Amino acid sequence: MCTYKTKPLSPFFKMLLEKVLLEHNHKAHNKKGVVVRDCSRKTRDSRKQTLYMAFTDIKSLGYDISKPQSIRKKHVEALLAYWGAKGLAPRTLHTWVSMLRVFCGWIGKKDVVENIENYFEPDQIKRSNVATTNLSWVANDIDVVEVIAKARLLDERFALYLSLQRCFGLRAKEAIELRPITNPNDKQTHLLVDHGTKGGRVRTLPIETQEQRDVLEWAKKVAITSGGRIRWQRKTWVQARRKFYTFTEQVGITRAGLGVTSHGLRHQFAQSEYRRITGLPTPIEGGAIGLIDRQTHHAAFLIVSDLLGHIRFYVTGSYCGGYGHCLRNARTPEELKRNAPFMTGIEHFHGFDLPRLSGGQLMPN
Repeated sequence: MCTYKTKPLSPFFKMLLEKVLLEHNHKAHNKKGVVVRDCSRKTRDSRKQTLYMAFTDIKSLGYDISKPQSIRKKHVEALLAYWGAKGLAPRTLHTWVSMLRVFCGWIGKKDVVENIENYFEPDQIKRSNVATTNLSWVANDIDVVEVIAKARLLDERFALYLSLQRCFGLRAKEAIELRPITNPNDKQTHLLVDHGTKGGRVRTLPIETQEQRDVLEWAKKVAITSGGRIRWQRKTWVQARRKFYTFTEQVGITRAGLGVTSHGLRHQFAQSEYRRITGLPTPIEGGAIGLIDRQTHHAAFLIVSDLLGHIRFYVTGSYCGGYGHCLRNARTPEELKRNAPFMTGIEHFHGFDLPRLSGGQLMPN
């Protein structure tokens, strides 16, 4: 159900819009507009909310549009001028314009929404996927062990979810929805993450440290008492999500409290993996200009992206920061190895030639 105030829209208009949504809203599109799979519930809800908002704004701007299929270029131009005047974040503008373009494609009017550059000044829509602030708990002087111990006194499963985020870099939903008894092989060397993932993308994560093994054993013990899953019993996902974030507020895991969120544990995991791969700090931690070459840096980003469950490797920049163009004239890997002996082993990650499982996961050693 749409929560945006849609009073200007008539019942007939809403009925026609719902009909289009029912037919198309489950579809996920790539950049070329081709349907590639079903999209997540979150995406469907966000699209619906945005489209209701868009048509309500069009009506409020004085355009007497009788049905969604009547949308024209002049409506889009007025709407985007209105949105632009609000001072919205570039990411928000890109998302809303993309959703509007997708909708117009559904109704056979894909040319009604032009490229976003035709509507806004460059500064209004310039996005950056590179972090400028380190959001990890360690970087913010948070004692992770102490906070998780405090969380365990409040609720064991809540503490388990935080521990899974810390040790495996899981999203909150992936941690809550995890079914740890299910594994891809008998040797228990990898953890299967196949519930609660973004876009339904399944991945396997290597189990390499004793801490990871201990947390996984903890998760298995909890799962055995709950039919194989670790979500709070008799709670739907929506109820579990609400309970999780209620607990984070009680423990102080908020920007207003300790200055971090549970997602910061995912940032911490990403940075830790980058250091493990390269032997060097991430750009957001100060970087290693003069010690790392561009190809090694990109290879590390690709691996970390896989571990986090992202398709695009450059998204890693939002966790680890970036070098921009600083590595264009970096020295060769051979020179780096001669001058930086502590980087022994980096050749194992160099050149994007790591063997991988289907879907991009790392093969076990």
